[in-house]
Amino acid sequence: MVIHPEDRSLLQSKILDAFSFDKKIQVALGGKHRQDSARSGVRAIRSKWVAVHDGVRPFFSLKLLTAVFEATRAHRAAIPALPVQETIKSVNEESFAHREVDREAIYLAQTPQCFERELLVHSLEKAHQEQRYFTDEAGAVLAMSGVGAKIVLGEKQNIKITTPWDLKLAEALLEKGLAT
Repeated sequence: MVIHPEDRSLLQSKILDAFSFDKKIQVALGGKHRQDSARSGVRAIRSKWVAVHDGVRPFFSLKLLTAVFEATRAHRAAIPALPVQETIKSVNEESFAHREVDREAIYLAQTPQCFERELLVHSLEKAHQEQRYFTDEAGAVLAMSGVGAKIVLGEKQNIKITTPWDLKLAEALLEKGLAT
């Protein structure tokens, strides 16, 4: 588990001390950027496979996690993603649409993203050395190691909660029993 350094005592008192876990929870401290936090987390563990997940996506299913790990075993890297349904426009500097993007080749990436640990460690270390930052781990693995992640069909309820609107949507999904 990777946490913000200021949240260490809160994690200890509210979660680790309050609940009993079957296995030891390894805690790593997060960094300035998501990529720094992921790098800290994967360096702290020694398993063959790792999953990186956003805490702001609480509604993924065990079925999805299993499918992503199965694809990772076959392809070294896998991520859940949803095909884009909307029309996509590319815009210029003045915010005028100047071309339509083929949505057949565009997917919305989700987490958990799963990788062969050594592949992810190598990619994140190389990105760190070159001071390159990516919006997700799959992007770092592709750019730094040349390995594309296998796409596994994601889940619509696996939303990212980052705005007040997202929070209202999450509450509605819970109220309607469409997410757990």
